[in-house]
Amino acid sequence: KLDTYPDLGKFDIVMFSFPHTGVRDDDAQNVPSNQALLGGFLRSVAHVLREGVPTEVQITMKTGKPYDQWSLPGLLTEACALHLGSQHSLDKQAYPGYVHRLTKGTNVGPLSSVRDDGAQVYVFEPRDGARAPGARPVPLGELTSVTIVALVHAALTEEEARACALDLLRSSSAEERLALTVLNIRRRFERPNRDPSSQWAVPDTRQLNRVLYALEGERLILRGAPGSQSQKPKWRLADV
Repeated sequence: KLDTYPDLGKFDIVMFSFPHTGVRDDDAQNVPSNQALLGGFLRSVAHVLREGVPTEVQITMKTGKPYDQWSLPGLLTEACALHLGSQHSLDKQAYPGYVHRLTKGTNVGPLSSVRDDGAQVYVFEPRDGARAPGARPVPLGELTSVTIVALVHAALTEEEARACALDLLRSSSAEERLALTVLNIRRRFERPNRDPSSQWAVPDTRQLNRVLYALEGERLILRGAPGSQSQKPKWRLADV
């Protein structure tokens, strides 16, 4: 949703290192959730690229299962305004001090580093032909400044998460109500504030699980058996 942040500025190079939604690698939702993340990034990143000068977008990813199944190049569509220019192995010496960490958030204590041998860098370029043949952005080592952008979403309170979860379950179709796991619910989350200019907060899975089990304790929702491809229970309203 980079296109919804009007004050980010414009950049020569945009880098997204080791994207991951946090869904476990052995979960059936890992591939679709990460494809949604990467597809949304590719569609919106053109809004923060400078115009009239050589620009590029670099996405660094691990290799192997499930990362190869995300099919990153295949996520390009006409809406992306990008094409895959090149691909090369990650040179860690170009980023002294950088450590790839687990996608678990800082609330779980010290984070372990991640082995990423064989990581690949995908270099995407604009389709519009702004880059002259052979032209490239200024190399990273020669840049006069580097801007690190952190997009922070306000956290939901337990009460907000509870209200949103109930609203979502009530507004779901009859078919959806019988098949909503915690991950399905998390992906559909919207903050109660309906102001289009505001950013929606998404609870982490732990918070949402706490809310769902609390609602079960209040007998407002029921917990069903997990599906064949997931160990996570399915949730529905108690009066359904």
